Amino acid sequence: MFSNISINRSGRIAKLFGLLMVAALLAASMPQMAYAQTCTRYHTVVSGDTLSGISVTYNISTAELAAANNLKEPYTLIIGQSLCIPGSTTTSSGSTSTSSSSKAPVVVVERDGKFLVIGVGNFPKKGNYYVKIKKGHWGTDTPWYKIGIFRTKKNTDVTRSFRLPSNFLDPSLITVCLKNAKTDGITCVPHWE
Repeated sequence: MFSNISINRSGRIAKLFGLLMVAALLAASMPQMAYAQTCTRYHTVVSGDTLSGISVTYNISTAELAAANNLKEPYTLIIGQSLCIPGSTTTSSGSTSTSSSSKAPVVVVERDGKFLVIGVGNFPKKGNYYVKIKKGHWGTDTPWYKIGIFRTKKNTDVTRSFRLPSNFLDPSLITVCLKNAKTDGITCVPHWE
């Protein structure tokens, strides 16, 4: 009779312990869920990548990039690893509408044979931007090449094509930057082939 009681009690203790563990795990993950950011894109790590170099390329802080990917110092990256590039999502209480002027500029780059097709969104009207490209990431020592001028006229969403220099027809990673001719503000994006 006493052995039967101890078996039932140990089974209840095990269930209670399991429930407590689940509750502790949920409680520990609550702050992370409250501040989680959405991934606006993904970056595949290539040879020579560093967390700080990637953060400069995407114009985010190293701390944001590390937090979005649960990376701890010394920030070891593995070739082929896919990193979440977080986007800032802000919501204001009471209002869900946003104006186009409050949206962040967007740059989309595609390759079409010997041409680089660049599309922009939410850029200021009547802007002139120098288009520069380089092999690899922003922080690499490779030289920049100016391939043209990108103009936005009446529209803030524009697409243009630029011929690639012959030495850019093979690389797997190109960093593309648009530099505002008036303000010197720079928007850069990586492009993989």
